[in-house]
Amino acid sequence: MKLFKIIVGALVLASSPVMANAENDKGWYAGLGIGSATYSADTITDDSEVSLTAFGGYKFNKYLALQANVVNLGEYTGDGVVIDSTDVSGVSMTVVGIIPLGSQGFELFGRLGLGLLSYEQNYELWGTEYSNSSIGDALVSSVGVNYTPVNFQQMSFHLAYENYYFETEYEYEYNSASSDSNSIGVITIGARYNF
Repeated sequence: MKLFKIIVGALVLASSPVMANAENDKGWYAGLGIGSATYSADTITDDSEVSLTAFGGYKFNKYLALQANVVNLGEYTGDGVVIDSTDVSGVSMTVVGIIPLGSQGFELFGRLGLGLLSYEQNYELWGTEYSNSSIGDALVSSVGVNYTPVNFQQMSFHLAYENYYFETEYEYEYNSASSDSNSIGVITIGARYNF
């Protein structure tokens, strides 16, 4: 019985730093990001824009987090034949999977979830200008690398690629609604504060 108590005591002492580190690996965070967005669509000619995002989330442990984003994906110039411009913004909720890379503060991450995108198309049809506003679902995904300085763990910095896949309706086509698949890819950098 005495040997059992010694073993249990040794395991508790040995696991104390692990439990302390686990405690530091969870909590709330919030940050900002800026990126270069590219809109893949046949009706878009100027397909590059600046993207801005604000985000916040909760890290459950060093492997898993839940994150919400508010993003402005930019206003894109259309082909001028029909589409004059398209403006896209939205919100998303994603699950974040994390792979720590050693003890120097680097980690790989991937995000996957759903979003609501608001898009507004300004177009001209037979000399009359129209505006088509809509809110639709989007599939949101991202992969990247995050760095948290070992001596200043309140701040983290990331570099990532994000993708927003969604469908838009074109009310002008053949006098009836039709849909088209769209994708906006964003290379983004950002910083966050870990509470």
